[in-house]
Amino acid sequence: MWPAADQAAKVGGAVVIALLALALGSRLRRLSIAMLRRRPSIDPAIALLSGRLVYFSVLVVAALWILNLLGTQITPLLTVLGAAGLAVSLALQDVLRNLFAGVYLLIERPFTIGDLVDVKGISGTVTSVELRLTMLTTMDGLRVTVPNAVVFTEIIVNRSAQPNRRWPVQVVLPPDAGLEGLRDAALGAARQIGVPAPEPTVAVQAATANGVLAQVGFWAPDAAALGQAMLALRRLLPSATVALPGAPDLPKPPPATGRRRRITRTRPARTPGAVDVPPVGGNDDAALW
Repeated sequence: MWPAADQAAKVGGAVVIALLALALGSRLRRLSIAMLRRRPSIDPAIALLSGRLVYFSVLVVAALWILNLLGTQITPLLTVLGAAGLAVSLALQDVLRNLFAGVYLLIERPFTIGDLVDVKGISGTVTSVELRLTMLTTMDGLRVTVPNAVVFTEIIVNRSAQPNRRWPVQVVLPPDAGLEGLRDAALGAARQIGVPAPEPTVAVQAATANGVLAQVGFWAPDAAALGQAMLALRRLLPSATVALPGAPDLPKPPPATGRRRRITRTRPARTPGAVDVPPVGGNDDAALW
């Protein structure tokens, strides 16, 4: 048994160490977060994570110090904690995989909050990146939760990495229309939305007697700007039809107006006793097209 005075001193020292550890940990956490937030290249989530790691590190050191002060053997305790940690890591390996993947995503930053990305066939805007999950909001307003391990291993398409992206637009022209007029009109439409460069691309996909089907590649920041470009192109080419690929109600050019007429020739009434005379050359002109 410890003497009463010695025991009281050790308990008092443990309390002082705990209070100092809490104060010091909080202070160091705030300082580390403030220092990291001054750097624009570091994500705010990384700053918060670093501050928490500093805080818990101070608490762990203080706990070991208190145990040593109270005379507790640390080696057996560390052995038990190691075995328990191994068991927990095996049981929570999926959670830990997502956790480390989240740390990697916060450090590497393949995308930021507000970017439009495609992950495993899902397209949406990144709303938050947590330590274990990444939150996306689809075009339909649905909230999609993607584990960070999936984001870490899958191919990510960041549609917001560049200011503009290429949008294909189908244009149906009259048969007598030329591509030079389409190129000039496409460039004029691109200038109206403020994206004159890169210049729009024009490619013919089909050409028939009824019209010409061409594809124009507009560079635009979003769908709203693309719609403005399509309306501007339609104003510059009143005789053209402008639509997105795969539009269900895409009008087609009218068919040719010329129709083939059927001409029939009737035989004269047959006279009793008359002999049939075959036509000259052996051609039967009974029905002509």
